[in-house]
Amino acid sequence: GGMRESRRLVGDYLLNENDIVENRIFEDAVAYGGWPMDIHAPKGLFADDEPTRYRNFPGAYTIPYRCFYSKNIDNLMMAGRDISTSRMAFGSTRVMGTCAIGGQAVGTAAALATKYNCMPREVGKLYIDELQQTLLKEDCYIPGYKNTDKSDFALSATISATSFKEGSEPSKIVSGVTRQVGEESNCWESNGISKDGESLEIKLNEAKKLSQIRIVFDSNLTRELIVTMIKRVQNKQVEHLPLELVKSFTVTAFLGDEVCFEKTYDENNKRLFVIDTDENVVADKVVIKIHSTYGYENAKVYEVRLY
Repeated sequence: GGMRESRRLVGDYLLNENDIVENRIFEDAVAYGGWPMDIHAPKGLFADDEPTRYRNFPGAYTIPYRCFYSKNIDNLMMAGRDISTSRMAFGSTRVMGTCAIGGQAVGTAAALATKYNCMPREVGKLYIDELQQTLLKEDCYIPGYKNTDKSDFALSATISATSFKEGSEPSKIVSGVTRQVGEESNCWESNGISKDGESLEIKLNEAKKLSQIRIVFDSNLTRELIVTMIKRVQNKQVEHLPLELVKSFTVTAFLGDEVCFEKTYDENNKRLFVIDTDENVVADKVVIKIHSTYGYENAKVYEVRLY
């Protein structure tokens, strides 16, 4: 262990130890963390006590947008290790995963600041809901928040499937959450995959102009990547993609009984798959048929959005 900090940048809010251990959900949350607070002693290996002290806690906490821009420099934003936190909180927020999702939040906020010709602080005051919903749309996760996008047709649609496991009903794809949270799966999971494939049907209340279909598959975010890859190499399995990820699928849009859009996708390697249809497509039903995964016995889909 060695010295971590040289300067502390301060935003409109300074995330602290109590926020973390209490798993606080902020109204302007745009990122989250869960790493224990590990604090390095100033003298590192030459310290009289342990070079690193850990404070563990259960659950995850959110990080408010106010930690990502400067308190006194109007056009300065921070991302990564230099965000506005106390020393204790920094011991948790400093890790790469948390820094990465904070970086996406800042990049998205900067885009909104450009869109509305305003400063970072104004984004938080005037456009925080748009910022949060944009992040969720791009498959970010913010604890305590879910998809409420009124322009998403799927939220008001009727959802059905050819099969499903108990606790993983088809309606889960419009739960608004694209992660498993505790015992709540938040995804549709089929009961096996038949020779004809397993299908999700999203039936709209009325015909709509359909320009985009967004699908979030399961990429097993909890797997240990290095251990998994070593085992597969030892077993002469060179494929590094998660077994749960959908490999081949077909998307079909209907207007009544007429097919107005259909395309099959093979060798998929994406968790978030975005399909832009022809601008003239009008549909009242979308069917997603899963043909295969990379080895998992069931088909799994976390979310489908229709625009």
